[in-house]
Amino acid sequence: MYREGWRLQRDHFWTADMSKIDWQEVYERYLPLVDRIATRSEFSDLMWEMQGELGTSHAYEFGGDHRQPPRYELGLLGAILFMMPQ
Repeated sequence: MYREGWRLQRDHFWTADMSKIDWQEVYERYLPLVDRIATRSEFSDLMWEMQGELGTSHAYEFGGDHRQPPRYELGLLGAILFMMPQ
């Protein structure tokens, strides 16, 4: 997944010179971190950091099989008011 994400950026980035970034060097710098990844979320973080090296606001990581956090229903605050006869 790491190599494929890197390759897709290389092949489809908006400018062929990768904004003067040595993209191969970026690949090699982040590659050792792949062995330390334990969750899909950590992989997403790595991809965000790697693509952040391009210094553009048009490089994203999204999708995948992320675990959904638990949903907790919120309690409703309220009061029952009784009118006291006068």
